[in-house]
Amino acid sequence: MNTAQNNSSRVFGLMSASYKLIPEVTIDFTAKGNYSNGFTDSRVNSGTLNLEKFTTGQSRSRENNFVLDALFNKKFGQFNINAGAFGELRINRAENMSSSTAGGFTVPNYYNVSASKDRPTATNSISNKKVRSAYGFVSTSYNNLLFLDLNIRNDWSSSLPVNNNSYLYGGGSLAFVFTDLLPKNNFLSFGKATVSAGRTGSDLDPYNIYQTYASNGFYGTSPSLSVPNQIPNELLKPALSTAYEAGIDLRFIKDRLRFSFNYYNRSSKDQIISLSLPSSTGFSTALVNAGEIKSHGIELTLGGTPIRTKDVTWDLNANFARSRNKIVSLYPGLENFPFDSFGYTGTPRINVERRVGQEWGSIVTTGIKRNADGVALIGNDGFPILEDNHNLGTFVPDLTGGLTTSVTYKQFTAGLSVDFQIGGKLFSVSRGNTFGSGLAEETAGLNDKGNPKRDDPSKGGGILIPGVRASDGQPNTTYIGAQDYYEGYIPYAWEEQTYKATYVKLREVSIGYTLPASIASKIKASRASLTLVARNPWLIYTAVPGIDPSESAGNWIEGGQLPGTRTIGLNLKVTF
Repeated sequence: MNTAQNNSSRVFGLMSASYKLIPEVTIDFTAKGNYSNGFTDSRVNSGTLNLEKFTTGQSRSRENNFVLDALFNKKFGQFNINAGAFGELRINRAENMSSSTAGGFTVPNYYNVSASKDRPTATNSISNKKVRSAYGFVSTSYNNLLFLDLNIRNDWSSSLPVNNNSYLYGGGSLAFVFTDLLPKNNFLSFGKATVSAGRTGSDLDPYNIYQTYASNGFYGTSPSLSVPNQIPNELLKPALSTAYEAGIDLRFIKDRLRFSFNYYNRSSKDQIISLSLPSSTGFSTALVNAGEIKSHGIELTLGGTPIRTKDVTWDLNANFARSRNKIVSLYPGLENFPFDSFGYTGTPRINVERRVGQEWGSIVTTGIKRNADGVALIGNDGFPILEDNHNLGTFVPDLTGGLTTSVTYKQFTAGLSVDFQIGGKLFSVSRGNTFGSGLAEETAGLNDKGNPKRDDPSKGGGILIPGVRASDGQPNTTYIGAQDYYEGYIPYAWEEQTYKATYVKLREVSIGYTLPASIASKIKASRASLTLVARNPWLIYTAVPGIDPSESAGNWIEGGQLPGTRTIGLNLKVTF
């Protein structure tokens, strides 16, 4: 049996010291550390499909943060002011070592690198990164009515070129609790409006700006180095994003009804992307600052407490979110940029692209050619006609949200939560595999003539693809073999495996009981409760047959998804 082990350990902690300089000013110093170690052991046994092999590896990473700050707090009449100035140093280091046998073992079942028949392979890498930062904030409020927050930050990153390693960003927000100016009433309990604007910056991983060389095994008896496929760029700049937000928070009838709405608009410029290069350059990609992406969206929260009595409380909350992202520009002369793809040898690729003027995350591949009315065009052989460079839409959903509700009766509590997503595209490798292997439900059964689909079309079997003939515009009447379609055609028409990622899911159901204080006190506890919880009990609806889009590991692609798991457990919580 083949085995794989991955053991890891982690240690983290902090030390801090504080000194009150004057009543209003405090000086603090904090040192934090996060250290992890990992060990891997992978074994391929003899007698399996692959040659016996042993691979072992070790990894270590550490992050140290050192922060020195000065904090100020003082009240001036109706004004309350908080301010702070900070200096920070963050140091990251990662080390990895791996060795593996090659060509099998000299001694069967002896899992040791020294037992390698051929020269074993060994690799190691060390990565260092250092970021220095200076930042500060001012937060002031007036009579708990107006709140103003301002912040500014400058980072110096070792992973950026020396001339561009400094980037400044910051922002501010203003909040107004307008109900404090209104006469007290029983309808509008609370109202707050907020606006904010800010800019953030980001760098990249180390060793991407200067030429480096990679170990490439042995050339005969001599070690060799290779030039990386990605050309470095000493002119890279930090990526910057500017965002504006506005929102309102309202509560009615002593908080029995709640409403919250937020709108944002964001522009991201100089994003760092890996640009494809022609092979004549000697490289395959280059890192560049490219273009602009504009995003906007809304977030809406509705809540209510329909019942609130001495013994019974019923709470109900719903949230909704929608986001749109448009590619304004890319690198000069570039109209589209693939950043992920999938395909088999000999089949077309399905790409996820940034396309100027279109939604971010467009899924582009071979698709069915259609007429002006959107009807599929069918060839004389009965198969849909395919066209390249077909945009199937973005994987970003049209709407996401959820619903939670809870009911409390004396010591008992019951609750449930539902998640949903509407729209967005998902490419399913699993569906394609079930089509090609004949395991999908659609590949069997009867056709519209009442005959088995898998029978030869000449004997009344086969399937009829809806559409019109490209040659004359008349409805298609040519039946094709089921195996020819599902096994021979589907792998070349990725559109047939791309679905809307819509789903509705019962995420959690719970019922619990809280012990009366008189009983909890007998075990010296201030509170004790027992809750029965069921997670993922029901996938109510999915637009992808047999697939749960919420469990997909990729944003746009699902491949070989394992069956969903449903868990039921008991939670015991005791507070002393």
